[in-house]
Amino acid sequence: MKSTLIAAQQIEAKQLHIASIVVHVRPDHFIDLKQWLLPQKGVEIHAENAQGKLVLVTETEQEQAILDLIDQIAVHPGTLNAALVYHEIISAQDIAADEKLGLPAVDIKEPTT
Repeated sequence: MKSTLIAAQQIEAKQLHIASIVVHVRPDHFIDLKQWLLPQKGVEIHAENAQGKLVLVTETEQEQAILDLIDQIAVHPGTLNAALVYHEIISAQDIAADEKLGLPAVDIKEPTT
């Protein structure tokens, strides 16, 4: 499914922030955290395992939204750690140039409930 996120819709944004976050949560709180994450706008659970580790990918217009997400995860019951492991800033000009070249939009899975 094509992204309904910022990269595909709002070229007028000054920047697009793409980040990856690694989260470690106690296994007995794993499902609760996943259920909280799934409806979060611009967040994809990229990988997970039964030991309570998740890799998240997020897209947002504002860097502060990434920090807020990390803070919210960190205080979620059972969270042992949430760490930013990757952050890229893409300018609106770069997004527009990719579109002119016919490069595909970012492909993000929509949450299923």
